[in-house]
Amino acid sequence: MNPVEIVSVVSSLIFLYLLIKQNIWCWPFGIFSSVLSVYLFIEYKLYSEAVLYACYVVFGVYGWLVWQQDKQDEVKVTGFSITHLLFGFLVGVPLTILVGYLAKRFTDAAIPYVDACTSVFGLIATYLEAHRYIATWYFWIVLNLVTTVVYYSRGLPLYAGLMLVYFVVSIYGYVSWRRLLNDRLSS
Repeated sequence: MNPVEIVSVVSSLIFLYLLIKQNIWCWPFGIFSSVLSVYLFIEYKLYSEAVLYACYVVFGVYGWLVWQQDKQDEVKVTGFSITHLLFGFLVGVPLTILVGYLAKRFTDAAIPYVDACTSVFGLIATYLEAHRYIATWYFWIVLNLVTTVVYYSRGLPLYAGLMLVYFVVSIYGYVSWRRLLNDRLSS
């Protein structure tokens, strides 16, 4: 077992737990885990994933700043909007094709288009997450299931297990945020 993978997985689990609880301290754990992941994914030739996790570091800082501006006692989850899903697909599909092509053409990436897809849509989901749009969970549920298979096939069993946990917890995250939103709307 790779010690970097172990520490990153534990930090990621803490991040996810705190995210669902809407605790601002989720962001430092996410940033730390992402830095470790960049190193690990370069080692395993998952270059789009490495770039994605480097972006997660930046988005982690961004999310932390956005959440600091929110009142901590105020629920800020925003309801479903077809616009969020359309935005995701209209931006995500062309970017996936472009990034996949570039990775295939200029690197020795193991699975360039799948890697590009999970990376591009992961960034979109992270943006939605930073703004507490409930649509983030739709993206995360699918992405976490797909990346479970990707990581396992690339010899990263702990990350595959983490993504499987993320898949299950993403469903819980959706239900939790939906409950908060419904409570706010019924008040």
